[in-house]
Amino acid sequence: MKDRSYKQMLMCVHNAMNMYLARGHTIDYVFADSEFASIRDGILPTVLELAAAGEHVPEVERSVRILKDRIRTIVFGLPYEYYPRIMLKAVVHPVVSMLNSFPSQNGVSQEFSPRTIITGIPSISAKEFKLEFGEYVQVHSQETKTNNLSLRSTGAIALCPANLHGGWSFTSLHTGEKLIRYSWTPCNLTADINERVHDLSKDRKAFKSMYISTLFEWAPGHPIEHIGIEGANLANAEFDEFNENTENNAQENEEVNVHEEETNENAVNTDNENDSQRSENEDDQSEADENMNETEIEDVNEEQEINANERNNEEQENQPTFNEIFYSNVPEDEEMAKNNDAEEAVNDDKNKDHDESTITTTNIETGEERSAERDNMNNLENEEERSATEH
Repeated sequence: MKDRSYKQMLMCVHNAMNMYLARGHTIDYVFADSEFASIRDGILPTVLELAAAGEHVPEVERSVRILKDRIRTIVFGLPYEYYPRIMLKAVVHPVVSMLNSFPSQNGVSQEFSPRTIITGIPSISAKEFKLEFGEYVQVHSQETKTNNLSLRSTGAIALCPANLHGGWSFTSLHTGEKLIRYSWTPCNLTADINERVHDLSKDRKAFKSMYISTLFEWAPGHPIEHIGIEGANLANAEFDEFNENTENNAQENEEVNVHEEETNENAVNTDNENDSQRSENEDDQSEADENMNETEIEDVNEEQEINANERNNEEQENQPTFNEIFYSNVPEDEEMAKNNDAEEAVNDDKNKDHDESTITTTNIETGEERSAERDNMNNLENEEERSATEH
């Protein structure tokens, strides 16, 4: 808004409401603080709900906080210390555009973004990411005459996408005005370009009070210190050194990877050679085993043949002659009978000898007993005679 007058506030609120009404949405309530009390009758039949003194609308406060965080991130990521008003206005555009270009987790739809629901513009495209806010480019001139000495390009700072066809808005470093171009050439941001941006912030009358154009604080009374151009150059130098070290490390890693790949290839080749050699040795061993098995089989067959011949010879040697066969034809029973008679005769002779010896022994014992009895009788008679003589 240019100012906070009734007319200006009512126009801005109506513009915001018309975007919703154009898509068929109905606005029942508008929540604001007491500063918007003057436009209550101007937005009827929509009801204006005002917050009390010291009271805040949580949804609005959270949205403002998120916008400030995103803007702070962009501003302090650039090397500029002071920003022209046109850049301060433009820095809000990419933040709001990105927040509204994707479905919100707690939004009314999980498929369509707020931008699509309210404006009907399709999803975000790659054309909106061709440049970044604050990037320095040389925009190409749109002059139709090419046979004059006019400039073919102009130095400019990228602001935001201008349309859906790939056009972008720029601020000219020559005049400080807004440009819309479709072709450009990105260039490196130098210290001279940075100083020119600072000059645009200070020289123009509208920006005298914006010498310190942005002031963000971590907390009340604790401002965030800006790195400045010297800090930016130092950061760029450190970044270049980091990139150089990263490239060197990447090259060393690549060399190490190549060496490892060569080592792995050599190891694989060695393993393949060992496998082939092992397979050849196994083939040779299998052939040798087969030859050995054939030799052993032949030796076994020869031994079996020799043993069979020996058994045949023994059987032939053990075969009875004709006479043995002839005389062996005597009936077996007669031969057994003769053997039995012979055995009985031998047993009879043994029994006779035993009986005779028994009889002889008995006779000897009987004779001895008789001689002993006779001696006893004689002794008794002699004793009787002596006793008789004594009497």
